[in-house]
Amino acid sequence: MKKALLSVLLSFAINICLLAAEPDWTINPYDFQYDMTAYVHLSIDGMPVSQLSSYTIAAFHGDECRGIVSVRSAQSTEYGYLRIRSNQSHGETITFQVFDNSSSQITTATNQITFQANSTIGYPSSPLIIHTRRTKKQRNHSRKLQTTL
Repeated sequence: MKKALLSVLLSFAINICLLAAEPDWTINPYDFQYDMTAYVHLSIDGMPVSQLSSYTIAAFHGDECRGIVSVRSAQSTEYGYLRIRSNQSHGETITFQVFDNSSSQITTATNQITFQANSTIGYPSSPLIIHTRRTKKQRNHSRKLQTTL
């Protein structure tokens, strides 16, 4: 009995530690000469998310973080404000990664953009939609949450 209880407690502690892990995405804007702006929203498995603040979205060139979305609200609608940085005035391919704050899973978006200094993509009322798919672990986590509610 003690071994079973210890096993359950250890498993619970490990899961708590894993769920607490956040990505180490940082950017120093002063390291870059150029920037562009994107207004974004998120779609997972073809469905727009209802709470953008439940996710952390970042822009990347290769494995270098070039910007992190700041969630804002206008007329009771959430949107993401993103300043993307570069040292080239144009041409770099920018990809997106999405961190699900509830499952601690990172997914790569299926779409990408090309950097263009001093440009704007989307508007708060018509944002660029970042598309991603749930991982199997995220789908299982979501099912567990639904059954416990």
